[in-house]
Amino acid sequence: MNKKTNIDKILFIYFIALTIIIIISGKLLGQGYEKAFTTIFFYILLPMSAFLTNLISSLFGKMMKYLFLIIYPLAGVLLPMVVFKGVGYDSLSLYYGLIPGIAGFIIGTYLKMRRNIKINRENKNK
Repeated sequence: MNKKTNIDKILFIYFIALTIIIIISGKLLGQGYEKAFTTIFFYILLPMSAFLTNLISSLFGKMMKYLFLIIYPLAGVLLPMVVFKGVGYDSLSLYYGLIPGIAGFIIGTYLKMRRNIKINRENKNK
């Protein structure tokens, strides 16, 4: 097993753990804390995780980098419906994971391309 598949597996396990934490926290949530829960998990934690996971995966991962572009927006849509029992779907919830995920993917891909170009230039000079 090489380093790239290990990173993909670790990032996927992180996504599963994050999903479980969000669901359990939402189920244990008391009445009246919905706004704080939504702000912390769906406006802050989910977009940051989508950005960082896609950035790391596009820099060091293999084919799962494309999967992360799909599962974070799905999590942004499905998790509020699971936590709030069918209510809580908002048309903007798709973008909580999509826009930061695409930004992380583009930045990671750009940095990887720059690194590969630099390595290729060094190899040609030798």
